Amino acid sequence: MRGNGLRAILTLETVYSNTPAGKGLGCLLDKYFLSRTLAIAVRSRLHMLKRILKDRSREESCSTARWLNLACGSCRELIDLPQTSNEICVYGIDTDGNALEFAKELLPKGGSLNPRFLKENAYRFSNAKRNNERFGGFTTVYSAGLFDYINTSQLTKIVGGLWESLVDRGMLILPFKDKLRYETFDYHWLVKWDAFFQRDQNEFVDICRRAGIPEDSISTERDDVW
Repeated sequence: MRGNGLRAILTLETVYSNTPAGKGLGCLLDKYFLSRTLAIAVRSRLHMLKRILKDRSREESCSTARWLNLACGSCRELIDLPQTSNEICVYGIDTDGNALEFAKELLPKGGSLNPRFLKENAYRFSNAKRNNERFGGFTTVYSAGLFDYINTSQLTKIVGGLWESLVDRGMLILPFKDKLRYETFDYHWLVKWDAFFQRDQNEFVDICRRAGIPEDSISTERDDVW
């Protein structure tokens, strides 16, 4: 694997493992960035997503589980998924072939998890009719970190399409960074990690409403850092 895609994957893997690399000044800089709020949030979000998906796998043990993972990356949240009595089909979608190859190597083989990797753009999944014709209804839809990187207009369309692609009692999981809960100066000035849109909880909930999700179907939960 080569190129920017691989570097991005390895950077995230370093954040997940919370293990600084290198020596001297490089190691000190690694320790610093791994201790900052956004890096902590990335790790915390992974742990929370693992917990939610474990619960979903148990809840869907008597049904046909069909999951969609957009911008799937390494799929690390699926590694410790418990064995179930039924197959869990997970469609891992990413535009980066390196990410898909990395996930194929990382995920355990066999068992109830049946990953299917597709190199596609997540924006195409805003069309619910197309999704249902191609895949059938999804029981769970999520992404570990995509939604912060999409402008509000396009995100509203995608969230609406994903919501309409769910089966009855399906779940749409929408993680995001709350701009009121992290510091940005070091990421903006030193490493240029600033390509994401900064929103607070109220703004994100409003996107869900405008996407057509009923008020009584929207719930929020903080990760264990907060």
